[in-house]
Amino acid sequence: MINKQKEKLQRRLACSILLCCLVCANQMSAQTVTKPLNGYRSGDAITRLRMPYSEHGSKGENCVWEFDSSVSNSKECKLSVNVDSSAITCLENHNLYHYSMKGDSLVSHGFENRTTRLDYMSGLPVLKYPFAYGDSIGGYYCGKGVYSDRLTLYVWGKSYTVADGKGVLVSGNDTLRHILRTHQHVEFRRKTPLVSQSSGIVLYDNADSIKAAMDSIPAGMTEDRYRWYMAGYRYPVMESVSYSRITADGTEPYSSMTYMFLPDEQKATLQPDRENERVREALASNGGGNTEDNQTDNYPVDLSDIEAGADGKSISFSYTQSATGSVSFCVYDSNSRLISAVTHGSQPEGTYTEHLALKCAPNGSVMLHITVNGQNKVVKIKM
Repeated sequence: MINKQKEKLQRRLACSILLCCLVCANQMSAQTVTKPLNGYRSGDAITRLRMPYSEHGSKGENCVWEFDSSVSNSKECKLSVNVDSSAITCLENHNLYHYSMKGDSLVSHGFENRTTRLDYMSGLPVLKYPFAYGDSIGGYYCGKGVYSDRLTLYVWGKSYTVADGKGVLVSGNDTLRHILRTHQHVEFRRKTPLVSQSSGIVLYDNADSIKAAMDSIPAGMTEDRYRWYMAGYRYPVMESVSYSRITADGTEPYSSMTYMFLPDEQKATLQPDRENERVREALASNGGGNTEDNQTDNYPVDLSDIEAGADGKSISFSYTQSATGSVSFCVYDSNSRLISAVTHGSQPEGTYTEHLALKCAPNGSVMLHITVNGQNKVVKIKM
């Protein structure tokens, strides 16, 4: 009888340990957006920098995205968050945006400002929790509103969001690691009759009716919004937004911008965020800290004598390896395209030389991505 009780206790203990491991694994997931770690929090006051547009770069795994974090030509944009039960409102630049949680999904219900109000009938899907690389959410939506008390706004559209990339963000000597990027694409058509002439338009909130309405209106708009989420930080560290007009002749760019809310600003300006602090502590204790200078003293590879070929199609350098292990070098151009790669199996400590032939002659600089025994480092090289 005593042995059976011991066995039960042991099984319970094993289950508890397994559950704890699973919870920790979820918390440690460096490239998954979750509601506890990334959901809006009431009372958060966010100050982002609006900067010239940064190209979104490539998608896929092991991406290296380069961006310019200099504050020249930047403008502060403040955003405040309020959460009341499942209703979420965000005030930014005199625009009030309305969201809610529907099950595990974040849904947009429209916006309002001094001149305009637009309400989506069943909501525009934005994100679902959890959201990992390869996940997606989307659907059709429609809405109605009013502009300046004169014009009625009717909108029909479709939207999808996909987690399309993971990797690192690089700016100068700083590397932001454990990044998951999401891409939200919205396409819509609209009509704006006078309020007195709008009685003949009826909205039907189903995919077939919305498709038919979109097909009947040749002109429209698209919005592409890329968000870079970093493990251990609640809000995207970077967000790039571009708008384009849809015309009978195709699509033409309209406007674009980039917002930055870097890790130091999040830690300094947001209210205490113990959930993300635990993630940062766990990553640091496992040797996977999120931010680090590329000149970190304990990194096992030290580069020297870096030289670009005269034709711009090669890179040569020497490196000292202070720990036995495999070493790989990958070169990415400014569009995050892989243009050279080589891997050396386990090799002892010592000094080596490397010559990397490039698939093409890149413009400007390239990013040299070094991996040694699972540790990563990125170096910017001018060509």
